[in-house]
Amino acid sequence: ALLRPGRFDLLLCVPLPEPQQREEIFRIHTRGRPLADDVNIEKLVPMTDGRSGADIELICRQATLRAMREYIREGRDTEKDFTSFSVAQRHFLDAMT
Repeated sequence: ALLRPGRFDLLLCVPLPEPQQREEIFRIHTRGRPLADDVNIEKLVPMTDGRSGADIELICRQATLRAMREYIREGRDTEKDFTSFSVAQRHFLDAMT
């Protein structure tokens, strides 16, 4: 029903991003996030072959949420100390599964 005439006037086929583009997408969506020292975006890029920019954005968002849940589950007082919170490589790997 969404593709009926009059709904969308133009359909564009956007190719999946190349490795260099995926790396830039990761950098954009991790900017300003507290990344742990073990995060290696260059190692994440090959693991996202065949994924779109939206997929990579979701991975970054899910990794951050996983790290936040873990931080809270550890019983840290998030109102007083949020400085030790960070998103680690394992959070990204978990988000990709």
